[in-house]
Amino acid sequence: SSGINLEYSVSLSITLSSVVFPMTSHFEGSGERNMTKNLYIRSMRLITIVSTAITVTFIAFAYVMLQYWINQELADKAAGLLVILALTNFVLAITYPLGNFLLGMGKLRALSITSIATAVLNAVLLVIFLPRFGIIGAAWAYLLALAPYVFLIYITEKSYLELTFRRAHYIKLVGQLFITSLIVFVVDVFLIKPFVKSFPLVVLALILSSGIFIGLHYIFGFFEKEDAHDILNFTKQAMVTIKRKLRTSNF
Repeated sequence: SSGINLEYSVSLSITLSSVVFPMTSHFEGSGERNMTKNLYIRSMRLITIVSTAITVTFIAFAYVMLQYWINQELADKAAGLLVILALTNFVLAITYPLGNFLLGMGKLRALSITSIATAVLNAVLLVIFLPRFGIIGAAWAYLLALAPYVFLIYITEKSYLELTFRRAHYIKLVGQLFITSLIVFVVDVFLIKPFVKSFPLVVLALILSSGIFIGLHYIFGFFEKEDAHDILNFTKQAMVTIKRKLRTSNF
């Protein structure tokens, strides 16, 4: 179940990606590069904010999630692993829209090279980490192997979209997400977590925490003007995706 739950951020990203690909193809085909740039900026910002909210929530409640869904023994052994998986799914959630942008722009070579580099790096890191650290090492190997996608973002923004002032943008975005994440994590650990005594309450806590993150981010004025509209549409599609996941899982 925890694995299924961690897939929600990626599933939401796939939902967004299903819209990104045809729109990018349309804009590129009609020569509307400015529309492609705007779509990239808005969708990447949106998925980063939403994925951060989900990731912080799962990190805060990783232990109690395993404790009440399975048992405390597994929670003692695997809570750290669940945290690493949450971070990995955060990165994966960002790569899906990025990949669909490149597909829509016809930049298959860069995407292919990055995928191959990731696979090779993952194999090398597994050889190094797995014998020494076991399954935790394998999880770290997979997370660190996604590093080539960071370079792919740089190439996409500088060479393909010719975006400017991105360093300042990311410094500002990371700062905003850090402030919101820190506050939400403290609220989760010290105010919500003590009252979580069963798995249904874990689920309720996850939903509440994500809602608090989005609410605080809005109250602090960190959302751009068009983000409210994007969040509303994204949430509607996300709920459909989550309901479909729940019906096909053992939740």
